[in-house]
Amino acid sequence: MNILNLPDWDVYEIKEGEYDYVITARYIPEPVACIRCGVMGQLYRHGVKKQRFMDLPIHGKRAGIMVNRQRYHCRACHQTSFQPLPDMEKNHAATKRLIEFIGRESMKRTFVSVADDTGIHERTVRRLFMATVKRLEAENYIETPVWLGIDEVHLVKRARCILTNVQQRTVIDLLASRTKDVVSRYLYKLPNKDKIELVTMDMWQPYRDAVKDILPQAAIVIDKFHVVRLAIQGMDTVRKQTRSHLTARQVRTLKRDRYILFHRKNELDEKDKFILATWIGQFPSLGKAYQLKEEFCDLWLIKDKQEAQERYLKWMMDVPTELEPAFQPLISAMTNWKPEILSYWDYPVTNAYTEALAGLVKLANRIGRGYSFQAIRAKILYSGLPTVHKPVFNRVLEERLPFRPMAAIPEVKNYGIPFSTLYELWEKGMDCEW
Repeated sequence: MNILNLPDWDVYEIKEGEYDYVITARYIPEPVACIRCGVMGQLYRHGVKKQRFMDLPIHGKRAGIMVNRQRYHCRACHQTSFQPLPDMEKNHAATKRLIEFIGRESMKRTFVSVADDTGIHERTVRRLFMATVKRLEAENYIETPVWLGIDEVHLVKRARCILTNVQQRTVIDLLASRTKDVVSRYLYKLPNKDKIELVTMDMWQPYRDAVKDILPQAAIVIDKFHVVRLAIQGMDTVRKQTRSHLTARQVRTLKRDRYILFHRKNELDEKDKFILATWIGQFPSLGKAYQLKEEFCDLWLIKDKQEAQERYLKWMMDVPTELEPAFQPLISAMTNWKPEILSYWDYPVTNAYTEALAGLVKLANRIGRGYSFQAIRAKILYSGLPTVHKPVFNRVLEERLPFRPMAAIPEVKNYGIPFSTLYELWEKGMDCEW
C-alpha cells in the first residue's frame, strides 16, 4: 500500500532512521499542455530534479518525501516548467496537509515543539501560525454579548484589556491597550452593540468613559470585589501601622495576623476566633478597623438598595478620625463611583470570571516563555475553537457495522472560547511543552 496515502503517487523506496522517514516517490500524472502558454502537445521531457517536501509525521517520526520531479520544455514558447504537484503547497516545501496540521498544532503547542515534530524550521512555523490567525480572524464571528465584562492584565510589560461574555463565561477579545481610544474603537466596531445591556468593570476611568460614549444604553456595574478589596486594604494599613509600633516580642503575639484578619469572622474556627478576640482587646484600633471591614462586607449581603445606602452612610459616620486616612481610598471610591457601585443592587453581577481569565493569560505567558502579545492573544482566542468530534475508532472501520450517514450538524452560535476549555488545554500543557 502507498504509505503516503496520497492518490496518483508511486512510492518505490522507503528508508527509516531513528527520527525520520525518507520516502522516494514520484507523481504519476503528466501535464498535457504547457502551464506557461497553454499550448497542447508541444511538451517534451527535459530532465529530472530531486526535491524534498516534508509531510505529516508517520509513526511519530518526521517524514520527508524525495520527489523525482519531471521538468518539461515547450516547443511553442521555448520555456521550461516543472511537473505540477497539486498535493504540495506552492510557497513551502511541504504538503498542503502538513501546512494545515502546523496551523492547528501551533495554536496549542510551542512553536519549537511543532518544528521538532515536523522538520519545519521554527521561523516557518511562526509564519504559518500568523497566517492561520489571520484566516481565523476573517472567518470567525463572535456573538456580541448581552452582558459584557471588561478587565485588564499586565502582559509583555503593558496593561492589556480583556473583554468577556459574562453570561456565557467566554473570552471575546484581548486588546493591546486599555486606553479610552483603543476600547472605544473596539466597542464602536462591535456588531449589534445596541443589544449590550450591562457592562461589568473595575474602577478605571477610561473604561467608564468609553462605555458611556459608545454604549449609552448599557448599565455599568463595578465589580464588588474591587470595592471590598479597598476595605480590606484599609484594615491592612491599620494592621501594618500597629505592628510598626510594637516590640519584637509583641509582634510575635500577632502570628498569622494577616491570615486571620483577612478572613470573614464566620470563616474562622473557634481557635482563631479566640486569638482574634485577644488581639481586639490588646489593640483597640486594629479591632475597630477589623469591625469596619466586616461591616462593610456585610453591606453586600443586603438585598434592598435603599437600605444598603443608609447602612453605608452610617458606616462612614462610624469611622474614627484616626482611622480616616486608612479608609480614605474606599470612601473616595464610593463617592466618585457611587452610581456604578450601587448598580450592583439592581444587577447583582460580578466580574469574577473575567478576573480569573487574567490569571489564565499570565499562565499562557509563562508557558510560552517569550511569546509576543499577538501570539498570546491568538492562542487564547483560537486554541480552544471547537473542532469536529471524532467517532469511536472501531465503529468506523468494523465491517460488521452498517454504514450510517452523518447527521446534519445544527448551527451553533459562537460566543467565544469558554474559560473551562482554556483551563483544560493549559493544564494538559503544563505536563508537556505548550
